[in-house]
Amino acid sequence: MVNMLRCVLYGTYLILIALLFLLAPRERSQEPPREVVQIEPTPEPEPVVVPEPEPEPEPEPTPVVEPEPVATPEPEQQPEPEPEPEPEPEQQPEPEQQPEPEPEQQPEPEPEPEPELSPEDQEIVRRANQIGAEGELKITLLWDFIGDVDLHVTQPNNITLYFDRRNDPATGGKLDHDNERGGPGSGENVYWERRPLRGRYRVEIELFKEIQAGGGVCEIIVIKRGEPVRRIKKQVTVEGQKVFVTEFVFD
Repeated sequence: MVNMLRCVLYGTYLILIALLFLLAPRERSQEPPREVVQIEPTPEPEPVVVPEPEPEPEPEPTPVVEPEPVATPEPEQQPEPEPEPEPEPEQQPEPEQQPEPEPEQQPEPEPEPEPELSPEDQEIVRRANQIGAEGELKITLLWDFIGDVDLHVTQPNNITLYFDRRNDPATGGKLDHDNERGGPGSGENVYWERRPLRGRYRVEIELFKEIQAGGGVCEIIVIKRGEPVRRIKKQVTVEGQKVFVTEFVFD
């Protein structure tokens, strides 16, 4: 049964194919032939290459043509005129040489005389000179009562000469006499052998130790070479008391 069905189906299939084959040429004969249009592919646009601009050539420098020097015609050489003979100068008689005057010899200046001292000043200077040495500047302290009186002299460099500092090598100042007892004819002395330092000097005295009650009167002598003598009197009464005497300028 199955085989019969297969045969029937197979036969049917063959009949259909035959029919299709027979019908196909007729249909094609009826239709007009179609033109086959071949579509050419659109070519892709080639990329546009922009050429790089060529560098402009640098202009060649214009050669500088130096002008040829124009030959200047040399001037005709004219004969130089012969120099006229100069007249001979008249010989004048030479002046007689007079002897030069000898320079006058000026007399040397005489040293200024030292001022005359009164008899009282002469006596006090003599007494001061007995106390210590002399010099361009001399300051002497004199007293007669019993007690220890000290002399203090402050120089322009602010260094004070007294019993505890008796020398100043920078100025040459010296305290060469110190009295610690007192009594008649007592004294202390500060002097500068050569020219002392310029500036202001300050003189003071101090009653360092009171032995005689009440102290007493002191006399200070300032002697500048070539100037009048200065005499100053001061009284000291309290032990440890420092008394201002004077100030002066040495120039």
